[in-house]
Amino acid sequence: MLFRSGARLALFEELLSDGIHIVVVRPGRQILTPEVQVSILTLHSMRIVRELRGADQPTLLRVTQTEVRARTLPEPRQEILGG
Repeated sequence: MLFRSGARLALFEELLSDGIHIVVVRPGRQILTPEVQVSILTLHSMRIVRELRGADQPTLLRVTQTEVRARTLPEPRQEILGG
């Protein structure tokens, strides 16, 4: 699902403020197909579970082929708004 930058930021902020974790899959150079998305999520599924179970607040996880990284809201805000 593609959103304009401001809409994506608003969605992230709203979900996190409602206590909902967010997992964003970044496929890198691959085209994001359902198969690629499942492959990346399957590869890191145990790490994702550990990160979310251990979180003391709603968390935004960025998942790539090589890493799982917890992010704070200012990071995507800066990335999206270029600030």
